[in-house]
Amino acid sequence: EGMFDARAVVNAAGPWAPELNDLVNVSMPLRHNHGPILVFETNENISLPTISLPSKHYFREEGTNRIFAGRQGRHYEDAERLSPDEARSIPESFYLEIEELIRQSIPKLADAPIINEWLGIRTITPDRLPIVGESSVTNFYFACGLSGKGVTLAPAIGNYIAEQLTLTSPEKVDQIS
Repeated sequence: EGMFDARAVVNAAGPWAPELNDLVNVSMPLRHNHGPILVFETNENISLPTISLPSKHYFREEGTNRIFAGRQGRHYEDAERLSPDEARSIPESFYLEIEELIRQSIPKLADAPIINEWLGIRTITPDRLPIVGESSVTNFYFACGLSGKGVTLAPAIGNYIAEQLTLTSPEKVDQIS
């Protein structure tokens, strides 16, 4: 709330990145897709490798007795700009898809209850690579469009942006993947 003087601004606003870019009149190829996740809990320890299916659904272990079930979002061409502030819920069809995939592929999870769920918004780019670095607006930097890899890439991108802001000759990076 209010105004603050700053030497630089870094757009690391996740799904709100396009809105922040609009405020400074910078255009970047950012769109959104949904990232639904269901969290199952078992009564016993379960060891499950990360499973990625051709349908873009995935299952992955979380701790010793929890499994995340999710789906990658639409491709950039099919994605759109969404409002991160709007309420949203996981569509019924996703629950049915996951139920069928469990029945077919991971019957051990058939009786596991869903203990948590959410529907996030991913900010994606055409090549699914983040947009990182200085913009055409003086002292406005990008650290956005992480395409669902924000938690994984944030430490490296944070270090890189810190170098950009503090070093006189920062290292140049053509691509982070």
